[in-house]
Amino acid sequence: MDLILARHAETVFNAAARMQGHMAHTPLTRSGIAQAEAMGAALRETLGEAPDRDFWVSPSGRTQQTAAIVSEHLGVPFFNWRQDTRLLEIDVGQWEGRYYADIVADLGEHIVCPDRRLFRVPPPGGEWFPEIAARLTDWLAEIDMTR
Repeated sequence: MDLILARHAETVFNAAARMQGHMAHTPLTRSGIAQAEAMGAALRETLGEAPDRDFWVSPSGRTQQTAAIVSEHLGVPFFNWRQDTRLLEIDVGQWEGRYYADIVADLGEHIVCPDRRLFRVPPPGGEWFPEIAARLTDWLAEIDMTR
């Protein structure tokens, strides 16, 4: 079985260039809703109607909203999706809710890959790539790839 990974659609924080990390819920924009619709249509074309496989989602509101839209396209009940906190986005600690531009203004441009809004240093009080890799590796080891 192939593993298909999809990111949540655009949120109000994405559009405003703000860090969102583990925030409970930052809703999708109208563009984000259109992205989720397109994702659902593409997955329906790839997987067919009501595919017999596991669907996973993080507990964050933006992923739940995206998954609900995708579910309608697939003909799969949203309530069948399995949640796992290990699928959460990076924990950005003290940067949560801050604008990227404000972080850069405080810390300097040398810490940012500007074309991708990625930082070269761990966020204070947050997590870094080894921690993310560990939780995702743990999740991957537990999922049933035969479904």
